[in-house]
Amino acid sequence: MKFRIISLILIVSAFLLNGCVTEGDPRISKIRMEVNPAPEMRGAGEHMTSDYQVRLSGGLNAGPSKKMEVDDVYHNGRSVDFAYSLEYGIVNAAAELALKKNIFMVNTGVGINNGLYTFASLGLNTSHFEIGFSGGVWMNHRDYDCEGDMTVTSMLVFNEVKEYSHHSNNGTSVIYGGYAGAYLGDFGLEISASTYEGDMELEDVPFSPRVYTLYASASYRLNDHWRVRLGSVGVHGENFDKRYWSGFGGVSYWL
Repeated sequence: MKFRIISLILIVSAFLLNGCVTEGDPRISKIRMEVNPAPEMRGAGEHMTSDYQVRLSGGLNAGPSKKMEVDDVYHNGRSVDFAYSLEYGIVNAAAELALKKNIFMVNTGVGINNGLYTFASLGLNTSHFEIGFSGGVWMNHRDYDCEGDMTVTSMLVFNEVKEYSHHSNNGTSVIYGGYAGAYLGDFGLEISASTYEGDMELEDVPFSPRVYTLYASASYRLNDHWRVRLGSVGVHGENFDKRYWSGFGGVSYWL
């Protein structure tokens, strides 16, 4: 009987103590965040002569990794050891539907480039040039790590400091930008620029890294369906020490 009473007291005590544990907000001391060039949001890249067309495209990217330290980042009054890691996805692919009325064109698509993205663009498409603006949503597959500590309070232990860590592989960003192109015969030149804000995942960090991406390319139409192109990608952002360039190549197939 005595043993049962003691056991009951221990069980009730454990339940009560567990219910009275309070975890404070984490205080971050270290953040490592991967950033990537935004997916390309482009126009037709040539003069569209039909009311609608479907384009399938794919390509390869090549660029060096780069780590960049960022100063003056704080979280809950503590200085944060913050660093970017600039990385490039190797493969990209997209499926797009272009609709045209007179010189006005709407282009929508979904694709893969360091994650899944979808976008829409609105612009003008004439016999020798095009121009427009774009917007999209990007489910960015990237590494994000943060470390720090938090204060845990219970009925028996007050202000116990425990380690805190968080890791994720995905963030969601809104992308917006514009594009322009010029073409003569089978040759074409394209440029597009966009920006997005990196998903910090911590609302009270007074720093949201904004990343700017520039695509520039030249292309050649092989026949009625196939077009090949080569180009470069420039990436710049808040607290980047300079713009970083990489290369890409790809093919497009018009159905």
